[in-house]
Amino acid sequence: MKSNSKSSRISVAQTAYVSEVVAVIADFALSAGLPPSLLKTLVEQRIASQAQTAGTAARRGKVAGHRTYLVAPNLLYRWHKNLRLLDDLGNPKPLPLRGAAPSVEALIRAEKPRDSIEAVIKFLQQSRAIRRHGRGWVPTAAEVIMKGLNSTVTEHSTRTVLRFLETMIHNLGGNAPATRLIERTVISADFPPEAMAEFRAFVHDHGADFLTTVDNWMGSRAARFAPAATTGRRSRTRAANPEVGVHLFACAQTPPTD
Repeated sequence: MKSNSKSSRISVAQTAYVSEVVAVIADFALSAGLPPSLLKTLVEQRIASQAQTAGTAARRGKVAGHRTYLVAPNLLYRWHKNLRLLDDLGNPKPLPLRGAAPSVEALIRAEKPRDSIEAVIKFLQQSRAIRRHGRGWVPTAAEVIMKGLNSTVTEHSTRTVLRFLETMIHNLGGNAPATRLIERTVISADFPPEAMAEFRAFVHDHGADFLTTVDNWMGSRAARFAPAATTGRRSRTRAANPEVGVHLFACAQTPPTD
């Protein structure tokens, strides 16, 4: 009897690669505090449901609103770019924490958060993304830099892995070439350690410029196609629109020691 399982056709090399991915995800889940027994149960449930769903995506729909790991960096970016929120020197003006615009609360609401306003404010304060300045608050930097594992970092990391795999599956799923998403890698297998500081600085600066360009482009398209009350077009809900983006990260793998 022939088996329909894909595992029977996977090569030794593929098995090694996939096993490494599973191991990394398992290590991450355990580091984030997931009980080993629950991890085992989730894996067993997924294996059992795979035959029934025939590979159908687990996510059935998109919950309206953005999570904090998206709201926070977007909020800080707008704070640094909106001329009405900048002083004569181009620095972000201090804003009250709560209340009508201009305020931190108003900036949060503009990002359509899924979490509560108070939850986002608490995250901004605990992560030191904002700090007190006189009677108001100002951003510490134009980006959120996390220094420890927490629920927001866990969600961001998990979504990053899922998005990458979804892009790979989409590109390999027989879709027309014009609908494929970019997925590119450049690797130097024998990079000199003496140039690591230069590598980090070069990739950071050029990567930041690239992401800023993409973000500005997406914002301009969102503004152009956003239905306005004066156009007479039927309004579309945010939930009906796709979520798109680009994720950029550098990697440096330490060679194994003998």
